[in-house]
Amino acid sequence: TKEGFALTFTKPVDPDTLGRRPVSVSSYTYQYLSNYGGPEVDTRAETVGAATLSKDGLTLTVPVSGLKKGRVYDFRVDGPKAKDGTPPLHAEAYYTLNELP
Repeated sequence: TKEGFALTFTKPVDPDTLGRRPVSVSSYTYQYLSNYGGPEVDTRAETVGAATLSKDGLTLTVPVSGLKKGRVYDFRVDGPKAKDGTPPLHAEAYYTLNELP
């Protein structure tokens, strides 16, 4: 989104499990080399605003300040559980930002 990211879950999230900072975000880029697989560089913690949950509980909107093209954003879901009590199957997600909306 223009302000950050919208994370979509497969099961509705229980809003009581969100806590103050349900998602942490960091980012990095790669050092481009002639061979494949350059190292990650310029890793930094991102400033995350207050997340909001959609009415159906499936989408968590996470504002992130200072988005930059060409960076890989690393999301860590810290605490949210589905309404049936199950944690996310995968608590990490990655997104390469190629264009700003």
